[in-house]
Amino acid sequence: MKAEPISIRVDGALVDVLKEEARRQAYQKKSDISYMDLIRDAVQGYASKIEQDAMLPALDGEVILGNHATVMSNLSSVLSSCSNESEWLSLFGFIRNPLSSSLQDHARSAYESLSLARAVLTLETDTGRNYDRSLYGPAYVIERRGAYPDVIIEGESYLVPTFQIACNPTIHLDKILKKDLNDLANLASQSGTSIAREEDANFCALLASAGADNEYRKPIEVESITLSTLSQGYDMLVRDSQTPKHLLLSPSTFSSLSRMAASQPGNWSFEPLRMDNQPVGHYQDAVIRVTDRIEDSAYFVAEDAGYLVEKQPLKALIHPNPTRLRGSVVMWIDIGMTIIADYKVSCVKCKS
Repeated sequence: MKAEPISIRVDGALVDVLKEEARRQAYQKKSDISYMDLIRDAVQGYASKIEQDAMLPALDGEVILGNHATVMSNLSSVLSSCSNESEWLSLFGFIRNPLSSSLQDHARSAYESLSLARAVLTLETDTGRNYDRSLYGPAYVIERRGAYPDVIIEGESYLVPTFQIACNPTIHLDKILKKDLNDLANLASQSGTSIAREEDANFCALLASAGADNEYRKPIEVESITLSTLSQGYDMLVRDSQTPKHLLLSPSTFSSLSRMAASQPGNWSFEPLRMDNQPVGHYQDAVIRVTDRIEDSAYFVAEDAGYLVEKQPLKALIHPNPTRLRGSVVMWIDIGMTIIADYKVSCVKCKS
């Protein structure tokens, strides 16, 4: 298809918005995206919709309604014949059996031992709960997986939207026939790990937004993160009448501080490095946890800083993939997360 150049005029403010969106998408996707790419995609998408609508047959309204009623009646009969959820899922090829339950338990154990958000935020299972917004600072939520956190600055309360994180590991038929339990255990643990890491990426983005340089709050910029400069972040929360409970560090920052602590006694301790969500020491009253999702920064998080809303705990279903001679497992969680006020987080970062 031959490409034809077009020329359009739009408001300058709109161009600025498109440029900002292009920069955001380029950062998330780690690729070059310009605002012209967004315009071209929008035009092509609209043109495709017009073509699809033109291909639909012009049916009489009564015929459509009649067919819809028949389809709904048939679906209702099928649904009523299913005695439980497992039977309904099986109609779509999803299988729940003792094996899927065992894989689910193993994956969930791996996920919960690695999830940083579960260790730092308060777990909440009531997805319909309204959260009171503080009058002294904005709240932060993630609208959907991978999205830039939204800032809540209006209203007395707000809802926390949930999003899904899923993975679809497969195992070859040859390995299935060998009945090697290690293969199945590895599949489950790696799945739980991948879900936890994606969750941590969203959680750390939430922290970064709450501690970012914006009109509501400023990070503490230092030449380097040391045992001494960390106290500025700790003291910032204390001045806001908050109790620092967690200190989140990158592995490299943790190792550097650990070496300093060996020769600088103080109200801190550093244990051997580990990459799960368990404490690896303390700095004053804040327990130290390590994640590779942050760089050149340290975050102090106050007690009761936010919530991890769990709409659906980790689930697993088996789904065959015979065309590739592989067995397949679908695992997913449905969660949301929020920082209820920016003064619950302080950031100490190195000057760029």
